[in-house]
Amino acid sequence: MFLENLHFSWQFLKRNPLFFLINVTGLVIGITSALFIYIYVSFETSYDRFNHDYQDIYRVLGIDNALGVSNNTVGIVMPALGPAMEQTIPEVAQTVRLRVQGENFITVDDRKFPAKNIVFTEDSFFDVFSFKLLARHPGVLLDKPRSAVMTQAFAKKVFGTENALGKLFRLGNQDIQVVGIMQNVRPDSHMQFDLLVSLNYLDPDDKGAKQLQSFLSSWGVIAMVTYAKLKPGASEQAVDAQLTQLLAKRSVMKTFTATLQPLKDAHLGSTDVLFDDFNSHKGDARKIVMLSSVAVFLLLIAAFNFMNLSTAGASLRAKEVGVRKAAGATRPQLIRQFLQESFLLVGLAAALSVVLLRLLEPVVSLPLDEGFLSYLIDHPRAAVGSAFAVVLLGLLAGAYPAFALSSFSPATMLKGRFAHTSQGLWLRRVLVVVQFALSITVIIGMLVVYRQLDYMKNRDPGFQRDGIVNLTLNDRALGANRDALRDRLLALPQVLSVAASSNMPGDTFGRRGIKPFGSASEDFYIMSALVVDDQFLDTLSMKLAAGRNFSAKIGTDATESIILNESAVKALGWRTEEAVGKTIALGPGQQRTVVGVVKDFNFADMRHRIEPVMLSYQNGPLRMLSIRIDKNAPREAIAGIAAA
Repeated sequence: MFLENLHFSWQFLKRNPLFFLINVTGLVIGITSALFIYIYVSFETSYDRFNHDYQDIYRVLGIDNALGVSNNTVGIVMPALGPAMEQTIPEVAQTVRLRVQGENFITVDDRKFPAKNIVFTEDSFFDVFSFKLLARHPGVLLDKPRSAVMTQAFAKKVFGTENALGKLFRLGNQDIQVVGIMQNVRPDSHMQFDLLVSLNYLDPDDKGAKQLQSFLSSWGVIAMVTYAKLKPGASEQAVDAQLTQLLAKRSVMKTFTATLQPLKDAHLGSTDVLFDDFNSHKGDARKIVMLSSVAVFLLLIAAFNFMNLSTAGASLRAKEVGVRKAAGATRPQLIRQFLQESFLLVGLAAALSVVLLRLLEPVVSLPLDEGFLSYLIDHPRAAVGSAFAVVLLGLLAGAYPAFALSSFSPATMLKGRFAHTSQGLWLRRVLVVVQFALSITVIIGMLVVYRQLDYMKNRDPGFQRDGIVNLTLNDRALGANRDALRDRLLALPQVLSVAASSNMPGDTFGRRGIKPFGSASEDFYIMSALVVDDQFLDTLSMKLAAGRNFSAKIGTDATESIILNESAVKALGWRTEEAVGKTIALGPGQQRTVVGVVKDFNFADMRHRIEPVMLSYQNGPLRMLSIRIDKNAPREAIAGIAAA
């Protein structure tokens, strides 16, 4: 029966090549587009699920409700919170703390190697997360001072083919020993790093050891990324309640609390989280929902296109169906034939889509460390989902010819009256309307997304981004010779200006508390803080709404002056024109006078509201150099900067 049905289908398709070509082309376009989207969505929703017991692992987030804070959720908490959770909350099995340094250089035999992300952490890191150790020293790893674990790729980059285990490298002014080599970090991990270093990296007698211990046990600083692994079956809500009680007992400021975030939500559920540099490649769950809807719509459009063509070509099949029915074919037999034909065409289209997918790999970039087909093979969930979608598409596309055409009497079909019956006309009209409605929905959705992306791209951030080259001074020698470096840069004809700052818009600024002079003692404001030199505002083309810029010629600016943004002035209840000359307290004996108000600028993601920011002045070494170059000669400028 199968071969007989296959013969009838082949004869029809051979007699109607245009019908075959249009149907298969529509299905190939729909399936290929949906496959691209599905692979991307599958990858995005798979983040961190490779960890064993990932459903029991949580990130500890801070919630800062202080005055002046408009983006409340932060990715850091007090350094002492993790150990205290483990000691006082029964549901917590283990915690691990991480201090993210970011990109920096390590030195081996006078050769410098950039590390993408250096993370200071504890030995429990490998108990909480499922990163495989390929080689290790016996005993504890990261609980020993001056010890480190490298990824396999970074170890090869630094030490080549030599065995890296036991080797020494220099980080800052410390010699660190490699005590472990781990597998490379998977692309579907929200943590991306090259190097893990012991959190308590100093020996007890080392200079700075007491300060480090004080920091690690502090309840007064918010600066530590913390994860907790709960015992199986433990309640997230119960732990959240105990977190609030724990912070209250430790006399932590009343405006700060903490909550748990499931590890599986760290990538897609953190769009509102600030101080989240360790999760810098985070996605957006709303985009995933939107893309998934587009994929479903594309498949539906392809299916309705198939059904419309089948309806329009009903007269071509009418006599065939009538003759077969007159010859004794039953309705179930005809249903099987049409469904088999549908699955044949959809299967052929799916096979062609896979080939097209492979051909488009070099053109379409997705954040995978393998090819599209390899990803489907290595991820059964994605492969099964794709196969299920193809089967569903085959059923949907073949539903009309299978159940509608096979239901009419032989006389109706042989006389060719079906196409003109009220049922035939009604169905064709419905299918055409639905297909157009879906197409219009997809087009409108794409236009909305395009407008949003265009708005995000072209929205004025409050400073001029084009023509700025940022240089991070993680190297101590560069930092110590900052003035000489600035002079060499300014001597380049392509360099227009150079500014220094503690950070740059696009990165998270630090926060600190202030009190307006003369306010009630309970009025305590938290503001984002940025340290800059006198060239920063001009180099980034930031505009002053009132007052003046910092000046190297005014010696008191470093100790007595401050600049606020418009949001800070508004948060303090002042008008822009009256803010200049006001006094604020940064702490005991630390009073600053507002000398200027800078217009608001986006220093975080465009999705975040602009927070109150205060800028203070420093003429000494700062972490970041911002170099404005001639936009007409970018290559020459970058080459000159590299040589300087």
